[in-house]
Amino acid sequence: MKGTRVASFEFAPATAIADFEADNLTPLTSEAIAFTDLSTGSPVSWSWSFTPSTITYENGTTASSQNPDVSFDAPGFYTVELEATYAIGSSIETKVDYIEALDPTAAPVAEFEASQMNPSTADTVTFTDLSSNSPTSWDWTFTPATVTYLNGTASTSQHPDVRFDAAGLYTVELTATNSIGSGTETKTDYVDVWLTMTVAVTADPDELCYGDWSQLDAIPAGGTGGYTYSWTSDPAGFTSTVQNPVVVPVETTIYMVEVTDGDETTNGSVTVSVNPLPVITLGDWPDMLCNVGVPPVQLTALPEGGTYSGPGVTSTGLFDPATADLGYNMVTYTYEDGIGCENFEQDSIYVDDCVGINELGADEISVNLYPNPSAGSFTLESEKEIERIEIIDQSGKMVMMRKINGNTAAISALRAKGLYFVRIYVENENALPTVIIEEFIIK
Repeated sequence: MKGTRVASFEFAPATAIADFEADNLTPLTSEAIAFTDLSTGSPVSWSWSFTPSTITYENGTTASSQNPDVSFDAPGFYTVELEATYAIGSSIETKVDYIEALDPTAAPVAEFEASQMNPSTADTVTFTDLSSNSPTSWDWTFTPATVTYLNGTASTSQHPDVRFDAAGLYTVELTATNSIGSGTETKTDYVDVWLTMTVAVTADPDELCYGDWSQLDAIPAGGTGGYTYSWTSDPAGFTSTVQNPVVVPVETTIYMVEVTDGDETTNGSVTVSVNPLPVITLGDWPDMLCNVGVPPVQLTALPEGGTYSGPGVTSTGLFDPATADLGYNMVTYTYEDGIGCENFEQDSIYVDDCVGINELGADEISVNLYPNPSAGSFTLESEKEIERIEIIDQSGKMVMMRKINGNTAAISALRAKGLYFVRIYVENENALPTVIIEEFIIK
């Protein structure tokens, strides 16, 4: 006959939770450690158990003590369990492999493993210590020694991170030490490192002046060889597929190259800085000079400190029409700035054969200049129409040029005392241009 069974259950309240801690997680088998009950909810009894059970309760404590003292009879890992019992129900806390008991008479047995055994020179390899008997210090050795420790690790770290800086076979050795002694594990040719593909990019020169050129070069290493190249630039506009192209940048430019061997691809870049050329401004150079009766003219230009060249001119810019060529003389001013960038500007000075013209003017054309000397004002009168006049001081500098288009001109703008030359441009009886040179003095 079937019937109904009625049962009742009691549970610990939600605030009753078993917990504990030990004062030493890695004791020697010769020493006792204290376990402390941390359970909440005021348990009324306790039951401790250890797996394996090779333990001894010390100092009068037992498996039912609230806070027992325990020694471990054999080395190894121990799982600890506490059951706390309350007025209503119980709670259990289990901590797996919570205690590692150490043999006080055994030195470490060294052992390790690597996260990769065939890395590239760009990879990071983590070495993990697997030594037994709880070493307290470690010493790693790599042969050859071309390695770099990463992420704050060192040769004395328990689990170092290493990058291999050269390709080849590496032997790895670990010495693990505790208070008893040391143990060493050596793994010959344990890691086989291959050279990842890299590229070094150069520019010669990497700083230049506007208008100059630079030689780029991509120098790959590693990989399988058979490289191909793809160059681009920033600002955009340059492309090339050769290894070492020539470039003529008009502004500072970053040149980028992608190199591939069919399996790997790597990238590199180099910056070529472009400096502007100096800006040159020529002074008020004369358009025309006579080859006699006119002192040398000092030419000027900015920035100062450059070099003049051409017919009839010295390197410092003193132009002598008597030594220049008849006709147009091209004079060049060249300036180099402090960073080696050079620029130039040119202008021509016409040198006329004024010997015959002056004689013709003196015989056939009457020109009067008065008063001479004067205090700075004078009058020119000519029987022929005056086109223009140019006034030159003793240094050869033109201090005035004026168009006249008449037979008379009054000049009153000069103040500095000294000797001056005036070139008077008129037409002779044959309608040919004639230049007459007169001297006058301001006193």
